[in-house]
Amino acid sequence: LLDAGLDPVVVDDFSIAPMNPDRVAEYGGVVSRAYPAEHPDHEPADSDAGSAAQVILDVIRGESMGPWIAGASLHVADRSDRIVGLILVNETAASGTSVARPFVTDICVDPAEAGHGLGTALLAASAGRVADLGWSTLTLAVTVGNPAQRVYERLGFRVSSESWRIETAG
Repeated sequence: LLDAGLDPVVVDDFSIAPMNPDRVAEYGGVVSRAYPAEHPDHEPADSDAGSAAQVILDVIRGESMGPWIAGASLHVADRSDRIVGLILVNETAASGTSVARPFVTDICVDPAEAGHGLGTALLAASAGRVADLGWSTLTLAVTVGNPAQRVYERLGFRVSSESWRIETAG
């Protein structure tokens, strides 16, 4: 299991290591760059790094999702230790017949670093940690039109459900 005391995994000139709440401001910067207004997954809080960082901090604290799974939440940094990507994993709540499970709350890579396979590496490393923690599945949601869907399919993710929503004023 990868934890803060172990050496990071190195992918080309990048290293993958556990997310660190002390670096949440950097994570917010990556999210704001990864989800510009024209991205299918853009949310209003993604417009600036500070707002995006607050959303991430709320998720880590368990205030907006289920408990944070620190052992499966990772970041990727370049040679200068600048954060260029992250995967944030939380436990969903059990309800009805569904059991609690690990859920990818967010995964993104700075567009300036696209094409290095960093998203794939983050997802594969996180899935391995989820398995190490005793979970048999890792779930995520992807918006129709998000080019990352090809990565998820290549890694073995399959559509298990579909949902629709309407944006309402208010």
